[in-house]
Amino acid sequence: MAPCVATTTGRPMAALQQQPRGARAPAAAPPQQRCRAAAAPRRAPAPSPAAAAATAPPRRAVAARVAEPGSSGAPAGQVSSELMASMEAKIAAALEAQAVRVQDMYGDGRHVSIDVVAAAFEGKNSVARQRLVYKAIWLELQETVHAVDAMTTKTPEEAGKQ
Repeated sequence: MAPCVATTTGRPMAALQQQPRGARAPAAAPPQQRCRAAAAPRRAPAPSPAAAAATAPPRRAVAARVAEPGSSGAPAGQVSSELMASMEAKIAAALEAQAVRVQDMYGDGRHVSIDVVAAAFEGKNSVARQRLVYKAIWLELQETVHAVDAMTTKTPEEAGKQ
């Protein structure tokens, strides 16, 4: 049987153990001579999708704020206009905002765009401004809204320049 080869260097193990530091080792052995003991253990095959679904924990129930068919004209699973109005009110109250607009971006109700004009943003960078908005609507982001796809945060002075 051929000598074992270090998997990281390709050098024979015996040569690595006998050589002083910094000394050159002999040429690497061909890949087929690597130790079988050094090989990684084989993993079990991944379960089939049907088996994975059978063992997966049950999905969490959809939040109560998701619109029911016919309740506000929005199909099931979409953000209702009442929820968007609630998000606008929470942002306005938390930041004493002059203007707040929350829109459904793609018609799926799970992706929203938020535009806010508030004096509370004065002297803050964009990340700090967005954190203030996210803090105001944290519950909605955990339950119903999947993503805020676009957010603009401006001070009244910045909004007046446009």
